[in-house]
Amino acid sequence: DIFTNFKSVHISLPPKLERTSVHVLPQCLPGINGIGLPETNGKINLAFGYMLDTPCDEALHSSDAAVVAGYLKANFKAFELPWDEVAGLWVDQAWSQTGQVH
Repeated sequence: DIFTNFKSVHISLPPKLERTSVHVLPQCLPGINGIGLPETNGKINLAFGYMLDTPCDEALHSSDAAVVAGYLKANFKAFELPWDEVAGLWVDQAWSQTGQVH
């Protein structure tokens, strides 16, 4: 099953991450898998998604950036992020969706 809701944010590469590596982030948040894809100019695309049959925590559906920032800071342990920046980008976009094609 590849039916997934996801969000993706483009931020400056956090200092501890290698700029030429893909960063696989399984269960980086409760019920969420992630991936970090390096971009040019010192940026990274962080994508986070959950399977439709296993919804993520309600805080990630909040339209309040402070709620999302608090949740990310408390639960994302892979590396430090600019929490407020990520949360602002997060709430400014709708969830995207992938689906299985036959």
